Amino acid sequence: MNRFDTELCAIPVAYCGNAPNAPARKRGDETYYNRMGTGYECMQKGFGGGLMTERSKNLPVTSLQRIKYLGEGYEVKFRAKNINNITELVEYAKWSSPRFGELLNEVLVKKNGVIDKRARNSILLHVYKMGVDTLPACDRL
Repeated sequence: MNRFDTELCAIPVAYCGNAPNAPARKRGDETYYNRMGTGYECMQKGFGGGLMTERSKNLPVTSLQRIKYLGEGYEVKFRAKNINNITELVEYAKWSSPRFGELLNEVLVKKNGVIDKRARNSILLHVYKMGVDTLPACDRL
């Protein structure tokens, strides 16, 4: 495998600020602004952020839901694969690197049958930050 490229993992998001233009992308950012958000998108973003902040107060420190874009549904799917928390996910990635990409593709399937690339990239970035450097490539979004 090639060296893990964190730049590929960056997730595009809509900008919801007051400035006339979205701030420029900086090297190393996990997210970057790719366009101005509509009023509805920005309202959803604010509501979702507040909801997650409140929900995370009751989550265990090692809950998989602490990884951005992972919710309760994905956590249940990981548990079905005997991965119950972030520590176990990192260990699995460390010792089963060829199989790790396949696991993500099995677990991160949305209801419409498409792989959730935002969640996949977010997991890969999180695991990389925890010291695992032999990982599958991120998806370009």
